[in-house]
Amino acid sequence: MGDDAATLEAWRQCLNRSGVEATHAANGADALRSVSDTPPHAVLLDAGLPDVDFYELCRLLRERPDTHRTPIIALTGPKRQPRRSFTVARRAPRSGN
Repeated sequence: MGDDAATLEAWRQCLNRSGVEATHAANGADALRSVSDTPPHAVLLDAGLPDVDFYELCRLLRERPDTHRTPIIALTGPKRQPRRSFTVARRAPRSGN
């Protein structure tokens, strides 16, 4: 998504209104740790992570048995400032279940 706090908050609110829980990782290493803890239903991936190439992170996610079929959505934007983030989307538990 981006390292801009306002942008991240807007995405989080949008996803939450849709019943999706989103978590954020600032770099590729944190992202891989995050998906190890709880495999996501989808990944929103900024193409400008600071420590790993976008395609390399996609490859690493595809090699994992728990994320090999997880949709990866690439987020890109103008090249004014590098954006560095990774967001994992998980369906929030329904109340009463």
